Amino acid sequence: MVRQSSHPKQTRAFTLIELLVVIAIISILAAILFPVFARAREDARRTSCLSNLKQQGLGIMMYVQDYDETFPFDRTEDTNAHGFSTYCYWMVRIYPYTKNSQIFICPSSTDGTESHTYTIPELGGTVSLFGGSNHNYGANQNVIAFSSSSDISVVKLDAIGSPSLLPLIADASLGVISNQWRIINANDPNVYSGEPIVESYARHLGGSNILFSDGHVKFLSQAQMGPDAARANVPGTWRKFKLPIELADDRIQ
Repeated sequence: MVRQSSHPKQTRAFTLIELLVVIAIISILAAILFPVFARAREDARRTSCLSNLKQQGLGIMMYVQDYDETFPFDRTEDTNAHGFSTYCYWMVRIYPYTKNSQIFICPSSTDGTESHTYTIPELGGTVSLFGGSNHNYGANQNVIAFSSSSDISVVKLDAIGSPSLLPLIADASLGVISNQWRIINANDPNVYSGEPIVESYARHLGGSNILFSDGHVKFLSQAQMGPDAARANVPGTWRKFKLPIELADDRIQ
């Protein structure tokens, strides 16, 4: 006859020290992995933004070919015809070629995506585009000219000596780019940007995506766009930066 033990089976519990060790290990792993995951997510957003700019570039290049090699332009005088007065009017002009309003939204922009309805005769109707007071991308006003009157001088493709160096559209704090700060500090809540370079205002991982006037797209860090000590004596405020922005810049001519 087998004799059963009168003592119940004992189970071993974790001690407080063991629990604290497990918690510490999990905390260390989280501290290591969370930044990696966050960077991976932002890298995906940056890639999506690059794709947006590439599609915008294709639309602009098709526009240029159809309009005697001239770039699109911003003109608030056309408000009555198109339904809204804003710097982002270039989006309306290229929309018949892109037919995609989502490409004007940068997933990493801290600005809004306010939508406005425009009348586009080329499409025979209306379309909602993201513009108004909130902008995700800006156009270089030295290439995509802006005017509040009916008199505007459009820029022709052959006026740009080195189009691969001149920004056309970029991550920006405003829908029109008049200086490099609006690209460098693209998420600047003050919109107009200014010195100094603020790392937290960078749009993507310390920099911005830029569509250049020849149609190629590239990411540049804030340091790659900022003031250039080697050009400190070059005449012109905006020609002292590593990233040229003016047609008259010696690197563009």
